Amino acid sequence: MTFKIINKKLILFSFVILFSITGWSTQKKKAFMWFDLGNVIVDTRKGLKQIKYMPGALKYLQDLRQKGYLIGIITNIPEKLGQPGNYESKLKTVEQLIRKGWIDSKTTFSFSDYDEVLLPLYDQERKPAPLLFEKAQELSTNLKTKSFFQGETFQEVVAAREVGMFSHEININGETINYLPMKKINHVLSQAVSAEPNPLKK
Repeated sequence: MTFKIINKKLILFSFVILFSITGWSTQKKKAFMWFDLGNVIVDTRKGLKQIKYMPGALKYLQDLRQKGYLIGIITNIPEKLGQPGNYESKLKTVEQLIRKGWIDSKTTFSFSDYDEVLLPLYDQERKPAPLLFEKAQELSTNLKTKSFFQGETFQEVVAAREVGMFSHEININGETINYLPMKKINHVLSQAVSAEPNPLKK
């Protein structure tokens, strides 16, 4: 009897090791939530010397994180910012600019809080050019997750949609921002593949 129990424990342990080595998981992976940066996540409406989170942005991001979603940034910067063609240099320069102008003493900003940050190395890559959206979609596809993009301009929302992302246009009304509701996200994720290429189109 003891021998059988030990054998069962060994078999169970072997399966645990196998799952950890191969990366198999019974847990369904969450979606990748991508955002524009300026005036979607951080508020730059009063200029680069008065930067803070957009109203409700931090709470919204925290809710997504707690629910297991991956969070990414897709932001435009001018080619002259940072060293030419150097991603790390450009990323560091943008973060320094944001921190230099940050005015909210109760919060901080760091790109390390995000799973991925995509930015153009050259001006021709700037949104709404498809390159950054294609990279975001590829990352999501490799993880076998759906991808969402939330941005403030119609052109960028359309560009994201055209590469297969579920896109949502942010509208700002004073201190109110219409981030994509969790119910809508859950609705999209619950849908099987359908004829409608983007349930968020309407």
